[in-house]
Amino acid sequence: MRDRRELRAIIDQMMRYQHRDLPAWTKAWNDAKPGMDKALEKVGLETEQPRQRRHSARLRNRNLKEPSKLYVTKLAAAKRQLCAAIRMFFDGEDELAVHTVAHAAYKLLSNIKTTRGRDEAADDYLNMVFYHVQEYRRGTLPSFIANDPEMMQFIRDIADRLPINASSRFTEVTASVTKNVAKDFWDKRSKVANFLKHADRDPKAYLDSDEVDNLTLLTRAHGAYVDLTHTHIDPEGIVLWVYSCVTTGMAELLPSEFKDKIAALHKRNTDEKLRFCSRWLHELRNPGSHDQ
Repeated sequence: MRDRRELRAIIDQMMRYQHRDLPAWTKAWNDAKPGMDKALEKVGLETEQPRQRRHSARLRNRNLKEPSKLYVTKLAAAKRQLCAAIRMFFDGEDELAVHTVAHAAYKLLSNIKTTRGRDEAADDYLNMVFYHVQEYRRGTLPSFIANDPEMMQFIRDIADRLPINASSRFTEVTASVTKNVAKDFWDKRSKVANFLKHADRDPKAYLDSDEVDNLTLLTRAHGAYVDLTHTHIDPEGIVLWVYSCVTTGMAELLPSEFKDKIAALHKRNTDEKLRFCSRWLHELRNPGSHDQ
């Protein structure tokens, strides 16, 4: 009550000057404002010079606009997640964190493919067949396959049964798998991700760290993105593609423009390869920064 009486006394003091000339009113306001601020603070209010308050309110109302918003599509969200996961992978971030982000992107991309009439499980198997047969038709299979008689016989047998030639496009060929095959496909590829997000049924479960294969997950997710957009993610997808081909013995498939990077990667061990790609990716994302 005492605070309110103090506030009322200050207001009464101001009212005596309300109808007088402006200089007297302004002086009275400036003299009383410190005490008024203190009293109002105690009752949860704040002061502003009356003329300024009314003017500010008019300006706020006049300039009030709907704040701008940024909308993100599912495909854009998946791309951002995948790019982040690739950078995390090369930067040596925790492998479980990388897996969580990468798998989220992969599921988004596979769901988008489903809405466009493609089945990621079927496409994964088709991928292995299509590109091997096409490279066989073109005569450009990598040497480690071309020099393997058993593998070559397998590819020839498949090529004789499928309408895939040197100029075929992946989107021109479709495949299907049974529900059981599709379920098995996703059960295997979601095992680690499910372990990382569910604990209601098996809080004491454990995970074999050897089951965390982030390179395979990232390449599959990037492949799904390419299936949807017909282009690599630049630059993250380019660096991942080169690194993957080198580490899996398929560097022969890479364009000659990457020969210096391929040679540099071949000279390095696993950890050094990752650090090399991290620096390369940083340079591509920040042109000129390495020259400073």
